[in-house]
Amino acid sequence: MKHDDDAPAALRQSAPGAGQSDARAPSPCVKICTLDPTGAFCIGCGRTPAEIFAAGAHLERRAAR
Repeated sequence: MKHDDDAPAALRQSAPGAGQSDARAPSPCVKICTLDPTGAFCIGCGRTPAEIFAAGAHLERRAAR
């Protein structure tokens, strides 16, 4: 459910791990957690709020094991 077309090209290309779908891939988070003015994506990593939430839920499930 990526919406990479909504993020500026510079963010899509520069975010570490951007476009990687491997479950073991490093997080694209760069610790600049701020949504764009429309709330469509994070200006730090380029992910949508839904993608950020899903990644957080995944990490919580792994930690609970």
